[in-house]
Amino acid sequence: MKTGHHRKKIPFPLPMLFTFFLFLALIIVPMLTPRCQPQEIYTTTDPCYPVNQVKKYWREHYNREADFLQCVPLQVIVEWDIEENYTRHVRAADDRVKLLLRDEFTAYLELNYDQENLKRLEAFNIVGPSPCCPSSVDYDLLQIDASLVACYGGGENCRQFNTSDTQMFQIIPQTDNFFSFTWREDAGSRSGDFGSSRIELHPCALPASMSTRRGIGGIQHGSPFEVHVADLDSIGWDEIQTGIEEGEFHWEFPIDIKERLPANHIYSQQGKAKVTIGFVKEEEEVWKIMVEGWEKDTTKPPISYTDPLGALQSLPVAIDFQWQLQGEFTIGKRKKTRRYKEGHIILASAIPRLIFEGQDLYRCEQVDYQNRTDTTVLLEGAFIDGTPTGNSVRLTWRPHVPTSYVLCTPSLPFIDQTPYRQQFDSKEFIRRISQEILPLQDGYTVSGGSGDWLRYTIKLVQKK
Repeated sequence: MKTGHHRKKIPFPLPMLFTFFLFLALIIVPMLTPRCQPQEIYTTTDPCYPVNQVKKYWREHYNREADFLQCVPLQVIVEWDIEENYTRHVRAADDRVKLLLRDEFTAYLELNYDQENLKRLEAFNIVGPSPCCPSSVDYDLLQIDASLVACYGGGENCRQFNTSDTQMFQIIPQTDNFFSFTWREDAGSRSGDFGSSRIELHPCALPASMSTRRGIGGIQHGSPFEVHVADLDSIGWDEIQTGIEEGEFHWEFPIDIKERLPANHIYSQQGKAKVTIGFVKEEEEVWKIMVEGWEKDTTKPPISYTDPLGALQSLPVAIDFQWQLQGEFTIGKRKKTRRYKEGHIILASAIPRLIFEGQDLYRCEQVDYQNRTDTTVLLEGAFIDGTPTGNSVRLTWRPHVPTSYVLCTPSLPFIDQTPYRQQFDSKEFIRRISQEILPLQDGYTVSGGSGDWLRYTIKLVQKK
């Protein structure tokens, strides 16, 4: 049934995530160590973290959920069965490496739907490894049979170096997101490229005075083994749908590269890459969070007055904000991986209570000031962001600072009749509860606070 309501379509360029990754590459990656660890950037193992960041941007800047943008975590395995050769034109031995290499990592499938018709898919992207660094790849050199030319300094006294010992080689992950596939409905196009980890002969495999010649091997003058498969036209939406329904899909890419180099040397790669993408059915957990506590604002100046004897006196004034928050959030779970899907506030209140013991001298009350009233109730329906870490989650509530305005007027004639006006705030409560890391356990309860001015209790209840 059609109605007269029309939701405005906010422009969402498809390269938005690419821009996000470019930002990571230009700004964040240079600050990392060469072999970064995922926890040094993110506190999550969720492959969909980059997509969730985009959805978070929409909530913060457009105040709506980017429900047209969906993400499916993936488990990717690439098995490389390759023979690499470097044939020299001159009378010298050639280089040959035959190997079986396995790369395994998590990735994500980003689905972009039409904003006005959520049943119509406009594009999808597969990106990996995710999250974070390529060093999150689990690699395994299963077999190798190598014959390399190694020479002493100056390229003299060369000899053939033969080995099938995998411990003689070191594996170096790629330096960027090297597994990428894209499909766009409007252009009718699909493309992709991916690459292997790099393999080099370990520096300790040869005497210090020897090195491999220019060819393959990767020691000094040699080049490392590495495969890059580009400009593919093999994955479309039909294959993705089949994979989602059946749990995984497989395909093989033949590799046949032959390149003539200077001096009539010939470089070649032959073999295949077998790719397996696993779609694990996602289970949903629905949780309710309940927060109660208080924050006292005792930081404002007191009422000052002069008593009948001429002595300067002071009367402290404070406000005790009584907080109550409730929310619900959903966690998606695939095997051991959890991802935060969405959350919102269902109840919010911060009732200010006046703390003042000088009512015989001043009549104090909370008032509306310049038509400004407490807006805590407006939090209801607001989004709660979350970041899962293992079996725990950290919830980030929308920032909010409730205020209370106090007006005190003198009750006795000997007191200066100038009224006391002051604004009081609860600035820390939301920030403090947003710092808690909460184990996802039904009935889990934690209490915290600071000194005698802030206290809270948080309880989790699993609904589904």
